[in-house]
Amino acid sequence: MSRPKVVILGAGFGGLTAARALDSIADVTLVDRHNFQTFLPLLYQVSTAGLAADHVAYPVRGALRKTKVKFRMGSPISVDHKNKSVKLDSSEVLAFDYLIVALGSATNDFGITGVAENTLGMKTVNEALNIRSEIMRRFEDLCRFEDDTRFSIAVVGGGPTGVEMAGAIAELKRGPLTSDSANAAKNIDVYLVEAGSRV
Repeated sequence: MSRPKVVILGAGFGGLTAARALDSIADVTLVDRHNFQTFLPLLYQVSTAGLAADHVAYPVRGALRKTKVKFRMGSPISVDHKNKSVKLDSSEVLAFDYLIVALGSATNDFGITGVAENTLGMKTVNEALNIRSEIMRRFEDLCRFEDDTRFSIAVVGGGPTGVEMAGAIAELKRGPLTSDSANAAKNIDVYLVEAGSRV
């Protein structure tokens, strides 16, 4: 009896977990646009210089080493449900009996005007590094100005990541930034903003 073919789109937590769970009973092909997975819960530490970027990303193939799961780096460009196939941007077509879509999430701006244009998201290593660069650039500005100019950082979202991020920025301010320039660091304000009645 042949094993069912399962194609999984997305090698994040859900995709990798599904691939490992189905490995013993199906022929699994895992597809992701990157050949690495980012450990999202630690991105806030990359943003605040607590961890290097390579400490939160690991190779997908390494995570699959003890399995028979096949990995394809690419992005799906079409799904043909009638013929049960997925076409990738490499033009490769993968046949499936079952398709699992686990493509992750995106930052939600809740339709609030100006959020997308005026905020920095934190879903990728590059976004985390952009936040770090912006914090450091603004800190250097404060060092150069040597006046009462203030730099306010608003972390929007009082969930676990938001709370951890606000706390890590406060630690960065009290620790390394204060050591570098106490006068500049005292002019940094950190706010945690949450729409709900409690954090």
